[in-house]
Amino acid sequence: TVGWNVYNVLLDLTGGILSILQIFLDAWDMNDYTAITGNFIKFGLGFVSIFFDIVFIIQHYILYPHKNGNNRGGSMSTTSDSSSLPSSPGVFMSNTNNREEQSIPLLESDG
Repeated sequence: TVGWNVYNVLLDLTGGILSILQIFLDAWDMNDYTAITGNFIKFGLGFVSIFFDIVFIIQHYILYPHKNGNNRGGSMSTTSDSSSLPSSPGVFMSNTNNREEQSIPLLESDG
């Protein structure tokens, strides 16, 4: 979950909870509980949103927690240590830790 901002997931979870709470409060206020099943799309979308947000939160905080305190909130570390950078094809780094000397990723073309 490195690179993802967990605050967006927390806001989405809050929205799902408040959406379902609104359905229950409207049903309680009108003393008509058919509103829960009457708007099944809103009710189901709230539960689906909450389910996937909980899965993501479990991944972020329990299964794959960040080892250092610098990577809080899902933002990526800005250190220039090349050992902490992911390796990917087409990206070439120099052996120095100076950010100005890093080369630009190359794009392959057919022509």
